[in-house]
This record gives sequence, C-alpha cells and structure tokens, in this order.
Amino acid sequence: MNTLVSTTDGVGYVRAFRMPDDSMHPRIMMGEFALLADCDDIADELGNEVLLQLDDGKSHLRTVQECSARTVTLSGYNLSGCLTLRRCDIASAYRVDMIVSPRTFALMTEQYADQAEACHG
Repeated sequence: MNTLVSTTDGVGYVRAFRMPDDSMHPRIMMGEFALLADCDDIADELGNEVLLQLDDGKSHLRTVQECSARTVTLSGYNLSGCLTLRRCDIASAYRVDMIVSPRTFALMTEQYADQAEACHG
C-alpha cells in the first residue's frame, strides 16, 4: 500500500505520508499523517524528521542523524539501530512540517475541496 497522499484542488495542495507502523512512536503514531514540504538539501535537516523515497519504491520516515557527501544516516524512535542510505539511492526527500491525526487530515482535505468548489462553482 502506498502511504504517500497528494491532494490538489486548484486552491491548495497537501502532500502527506500516512505512518504505516510504530517505528516513530511516540513522536508519530501509526496511522497519523506527516504533512510534507519539499526538501532542497537533506544536509540542512540534521535532527529533523524527513520522508525519503528511494529508487526501489520504498519510503522511510525517520530523523536525520548524519549526512556525508555519499550517505545519509537516519534513526527512528523505536528502532534498535540506525539506517544508512546511499544518497544516490534517494529519489526524493521531504521535510516533515506537521503531524496530524487522521480526523484532522480528513477535515483539512475536505476544507480544501470546499474552497475549490466555491472558487470554480
């Protein structure tokens, strides 16, 4: 199941990732949505949560622990070790701006749809 959700309606644009497991609990609980923003350089995100999409289709939402010219080291709250990825394997990177519950995400996307209908209707 792809847990990356994009909603566009002409008025607003929301890119979010639904947390599929408890690897970031208690910071991000399973089922909650991480609202995402584009990340120009992952090296600027040390200590922050990011979503990395890899060339093989996998996604990892973790905290950036270390960056070098060739690798990025990530950690989760409930993982025993760190995950080190090669930068050349990263297809895209997003910064986590906000964490919201499923109910709040539904209300947000419903509001965007209502605004779009008002503008175009």
